[in-house]
Amino acid sequence: MHDTKVRSRLKAQLTKFCSEFCEGLTKPLANFASQMLFGIQASQDVKLSHIARSLKEEIPLIKTEDRLSRNLKAAELEGALTPQLAGMAGRRVQTNTVLCLDLSDIRKEYARKMEYLTTIRDGSSGELHEGYWLCAITGAEVQGSEILPLYQKLYSTRARDFHGENAEVLSAIDLVRGSTTGRGIWTVDRGGDRKHLLEPLLDRQQRFVIRSTGKRTVIGRWHLERSVAEFAAKCRLRHRARIVKIQDGREKTFDLRFGVEQVRLPGRAEMLDLVDTPKDDVLMTQAGWYFLAAPAPARKTLFRQAIMKLRLFQMLTTRLAEAPDGRINADSVLEELGTLLPYDHPAKLLETLIAWGRYAELIDFDQNTNVVYLHEASESEDEDDAPQ
Repeated sequence: MHDTKVRSRLKAQLTKFCSEFCEGLTKPLANFASQMLFGIQASQDVKLSHIARSLKEEIPLIKTEDRLSRNLKAAELEGALTPQLAGMAGRRVQTNTVLCLDLSDIRKEYARKMEYLTTIRDGSSGELHEGYWLCAITGAEVQGSEILPLYQKLYSTRARDFHGENAEVLSAIDLVRGSTTGRGIWTVDRGGDRKHLLEPLLDRQQRFVIRSTGKRTVIGRWHLERSVAEFAAKCRLRHRARIVKIQDGREKTFDLRFGVEQVRLPGRAEMLDLVDTPKDDVLMTQAGWYFLAAPAPARKTLFRQAIMKLRLFQMLTTRLAEAPDGRINADSVLEELGTLLPYDHPAKLLETLIAWGRYAELIDFDQNTNVVYLHEASESEDEDDAPQ
């Protein structure tokens, strides 16, 4: 009896929500979206079998699963529901609502038949796996607990309609910006410090916070041009703040000190606030101390063993081993790096790979022929010329 009342109340709430959320969809697709939302809430799961079972239809379970699976393929769903969600949530965004733009990924390492599977880098482990990139935008109040889902889209660098990650991100920003009429403060952590994102945000007169890599050149007081890291190193930490973070199910309090300096990007007139916080302490691991104490030949062996645990080096050395004469044109490697790691600069990444590979005596590079090749042993290579 209690279960029946809860189901009825949930259906009533979802019916009211879906009457606006599903506006523009055909009746069958609107019913499908409503059933999916109910099934996810009732089963607390996103597996089709669990959703289908929670619907309790008087037909074989497999028939319900087949119908849900068939409707999931409808191209109209994304085109209608994505802007509708942004519009409904956008009305609740206030002037200082934090708009968190999260550039993440979803691993599908066991998938084989999903379309346009691409190689992604797991943001948590740094490993390379098959999957999809994810662009999500969520709103939240600094002093509140309500979360506003505004936008979410999976994309693949191998899809026919993919025009670049910057285009994906700016398309998401423009959709949400149209729904919020410019309200809110954008925050971007991973991958936010890039010219093709900073300048469009300034052009659109948006307020934003990004985490800088420290390498970008900015202009400070007295027209001095320095890197962000150089300005941050001299920034006085005049301010204090206390934040509470939920960690392992418990509240943990952090006391922060920070400073603010006004800077601007070269070629731009807008003044930006550079906020600096003290960096975390760096702890040397046992393996690190052993590496420092080891003689030069042992260091190279330890370094080689360490970097060969990285998927990127595994893929590169395997490809070189399979190539004729163990040699590949560097332009081909650059193109693949740009596809695999869209957050990074391929040229700088290749430079790092070559430096590390040379030290580890794994790979090398011929600048005259622009070719990357497997390392050839030499009797004179016994100095500890470690990469920086």
